[in-house]
Amino acid sequence: LGVKDVTWLAPGGEEMTEEHWHDEHARCLGVLLDGRAQPTGILRSGEDATLLLILNAYHDAVSFRLPEVAEGSGWTCLL
Repeated sequence: LGVKDVTWLAPGGEEMTEEHWHDEHARCLGVLLDGRAQPTGILRSGEDATLLLILNAYHDAVSFRLPEVAEGSGWTCLL
């Protein structure tokens, strides 16, 4: 299915690279837990919710580009 259960994201919304991980000035990242991923060997998409957790350790606000979602759905902010 090509769905990752966990994807680490940089503030630009792209998947983190080795360079991102070693950037000593980086203070913000996101972790995407994709509800479509299945922990079993069943070859179909899951139906659980997808969660994006954004962590910011910088002393000021950081803009973060949200990943694209399927048409007809969107992100809901939970604090």
